[in-house]
Amino acid sequence: MAIRKILPALLTLIALLTACASLFPEKTDPSPADNPQTALPPDTDALSKTRSVKIAVTAEGMYRIPLDDLGWNETAAQTLTLTRRGIPIPYEVQTGPDGTAIIFYGQASESRYTPQNIYILSQSEAPGARIYAQENASTAGAAADYVLSTLHFEENQIYKPTAADGITWHWSRIVAPQSETIEFDLPALADAPAALRVSIWGATSAPTSPAHHIRVNINGQTAAEAAWDGQTWQLISAELPTGTLKQGMNSIEIQATGETDTLVDIVHLDWVEVDYPKPADSLDKQEIFRSPEGAIQLRNWEGTRSLYEVGEPAEISRLLFPPEGGDSPVFQADPEKRYLAIAADGFFSPNSIQPLTLGPDLLVSPGADYLAIGDPGLLEPLAPLLETRQAQGLSTLAVPLAAVYDQFNHGVAEPEAIRAFLRYATESWPVPPRYVLLVGDASYDFYGYQTPLQNNFVPTFLVTTGYGGETGSDVMIAQLDDDLYPDLAIGRIPARTPEQAAVFVEKTLAYEQTAPAAPWNRSIFAIADGSETAFAGDARHFLEQFPAEYQTELLAPEDGAQGVNEQIAARLDDGFFLAAYFGHGSVTLWGKDALLTAEEAANLQNGGNLPIMLNFTCLTGLFTQPDLPSLAESLLLNPEGGVVAILAPTSPTLPSDQGFLSDAFAQALLDDALPRLGDVTLTAWRQVPVERAGAKDVMLTFLLFGDPALVLPH
Repeated sequence: MAIRKILPALLTLIALLTACASLFPEKTDPSPADNPQTALPPDTDALSKTRSVKIAVTAEGMYRIPLDDLGWNETAAQTLTLTRRGIPIPYEVQTGPDGTAIIFYGQASESRYTPQNIYILSQSEAPGARIYAQENASTAGAAADYVLSTLHFEENQIYKPTAADGITWHWSRIVAPQSETIEFDLPALADAPAALRVSIWGATSAPTSPAHHIRVNINGQTAAEAAWDGQTWQLISAELPTGTLKQGMNSIEIQATGETDTLVDIVHLDWVEVDYPKPADSLDKQEIFRSPEGAIQLRNWEGTRSLYEVGEPAEISRLLFPPEGGDSPVFQADPEKRYLAIAADGFFSPNSIQPLTLGPDLLVSPGADYLAIGDPGLLEPLAPLLETRQAQGLSTLAVPLAAVYDQFNHGVAEPEAIRAFLRYATESWPVPPRYVLLVGDASYDFYGYQTPLQNNFVPTFLVTTGYGGETGSDVMIAQLDDDLYPDLAIGRIPARTPEQAAVFVEKTLAYEQTAPAAPWNRSIFAIADGSETAFAGDARHFLEQFPAEYQTELLAPEDGAQGVNEQIAARLDDGFFLAAYFGHGSVTLWGKDALLTAEEAANLQNGGNLPIMLNFTCLTGLFTQPDLPSLAESLLLNPEGGVVAILAPTSPTLPSDQGFLSDAFAQALLDDALPRLGDVTLTAWRQVPVERAGAKDVMLTFLLFGDPALVLPH
């Protein structure tokens, strides 16, 4: 999809919304993927051979790890260190009849890119930080017999990349005058006030004010109302008098009233929270709570229970009670702090415990010109490609992604780890990298809300663009210094299986063998979408930049012409060095006339005549769609044909901004000093004027799918 900048603003907006209406489907599958994030049993034998392990957790709470699970003896417990992102985390050593264990407070992940928070536990020369104990003496006078417990209700069923503030996963869509009702059970409830918070995003705008009107009812009574304008977030808060909530089943209704002058009022519910008074003798086996007042009297407090004061992870402390408190101790609480009560059998187990990946040692590597980064299972099929690159004079290195995470990002799986590694390698290795191949697919569903986490092999950066909102950018991974431009030639194979990686390798090697002698190695084919005459002009301008020694051809069908897809397939069968498309596009097709679709691309039979393809359009490279193969992926991973490499976008942008990249690419392609595709692409990226917001979006989101070290046939 593309929009001419010269159109009036209203027509531009209408065209964008019309073309993108089906391109950005709101992810509304009501059945989350079967991904319970359950704990995996540790491999004790493997762990016993290492002095450092990485512990993955996904929920906030107190965790317990028996040393027997690690294959470590009790002596090791005296000199352990625990860290999170390099920051020391305090822990306790607990010894009992069932052996020695360590206990620590773990936090849920705050990363946009992974649901797992990683803690690194190491055997060291000296003990690390410990959870300290402090006495909390009983106080005289009145004390509350309840605590404030929080219920958080949230489901992530809608993906909305254009939502404000980067909060792109929402629960439900409410169109006025509809409502959404949440029911919840309170088995135990004290007689005291409560509190409510509702987070809502206004999904529509209107010329009249207010654009949105929401009423929140609890058990049939109005608890709060809010009215606001525009596509902005609204936090609705309310104090709930005693008696608003009831023991047993309760209901919260979020109602879009329709009591506005707007044509349509649509909001997205994000989450709901309720702070309610819970009797102090009804605490769960592990429960985090706050204090309503200065002192709380605990009831039926067993000697095996523990109470912690929770601040930042480095500030956690265990509270000790004098013996005279018996099973009903009173402790002095701070309403600004949180507390965690836990029974002996209430500890969580980590989601996984794995050895820290220390090899290959990327800190002392001699370096390499060419890096392939991915999971070992996807790197293995690349062996023939790496051998060929070495034979061509490039030193190569296959880099397991776990080593990058563990050595450069404290075990956390984020794209920043890859960038930090590349920055270090560029600055410190004797042979700095020049070409980077990311081996594996990525997904915007980093938390596995609706699709399996396994689809996210090599994460990409998420960037915010002017027209498409949030989208993926591998270019950001190669941005190593203070400017916005990439510093390395970077490409990706969006493979999910070793078979797909093998197909890519086979196509790439076959191309380099046959293309130099192919009759089409100086022929260029351009296709223009007929829905706007300007697209044919853009295509002609592109072709005119090539000298006479290149044979150029333009296919510019009329709007609504039939059979164009068959013509394109036939011409691709004949073979071209370069094929370029100019026009509207979506994730899976070219133009509203479907000049080429992902399904057709996956079935092309031009295996002996693979072009390099350029897509000056929108969205055809949106490889982060977890359950919808993009047109670029279908072309690249087609085992019988398609393309050998493709430059394609992950976002909508304007043709006037795309023109900077198309011109720069054409000029770089004619430079004999740039023998490989990545050299050309990197040069073109770096010519885009990023001081223009739209052009910067083009530079960030037009990605290379294919090998950046691909040798050009001329």
